[in-house]
Amino acid sequence: MLCVDWPKASIVLRGCCGTFVLLACIALTALAKPVASLKPPYEPTAVQRASLFKTLRWSADCESDYQFLQSSSETFRNSAGITAYPLADGSTLYTVQCSLGAYLPNHEIIHLLPKALPADRAKALHFAFDPPKPVKRTPSDTYQELTGHLDFNPATQTLTLLSLSRGLGGCGDLLTWRFVPANRTMRLIQKRSQTCDAVDARIEKHCGKMPPSDACDIDALIDPKHWPRVWSSPVK
Repeated sequence: MLCVDWPKASIVLRGCCGTFVLLACIALTALAKPVASLKPPYEPTAVQRASLFKTLRWSADCESDYQFLQSSSETFRNSAGITAYPLADGSTLYTVQCSLGAYLPNHEIIHLLPKALPADRAKALHFAFDPPKPVKRTPSDTYQELTGHLDFNPATQTLTLLSLSRGLGGCGDLLTWRFVPANRTMRLIQKRSQTCDAVDARIEKHCGKMPPSDACDIDALIDPKHWPRVWSSPVK
């Protein structure tokens, strides 16, 4: 079978089944192209944290807090508290745990771009918790440390933070950002929020009487995905 480089081809095969042969060649060429796949996330070992601290340069306060955790807990002594997420462009996003409160951990997020100049390779990402303002943003509008449970999706490059207002759950904030590789920033794309008084009132209304109403679904009432949507970005 005669196969040609289709983007550069300027000929049309003729003869017996010539058109079919050309179409078959195009299909085979497309199938032969390798499909890029993301490497799976991985967790560095506890002994690697010190060297990563020098490379990624998260805050000294974050490192000091985690060293306290390691000295006071066997669980943290054997864990780096870091998850690495390889991205499609060869860079890596790291979630770095700093401390642990009563029921919520604190993290910093670092983006490592190996191709950048040494001084620019590691960048601590900052996060806005509220929609953009019409006026120019000020540094106080963004935060480097996140408090809550994190979930990063490398395929969509979205980071979700669940920040609970109480240990029992049911109320707090659910925020989602999308990583923008062009300027290495996180852009807020959605915020959901529910107060503890609001969810308690809804549970009392639908489940506080016998028999409970059809809307008495505790899981749905407290599920963060069902919390009222405060804002969504018009830019997807």
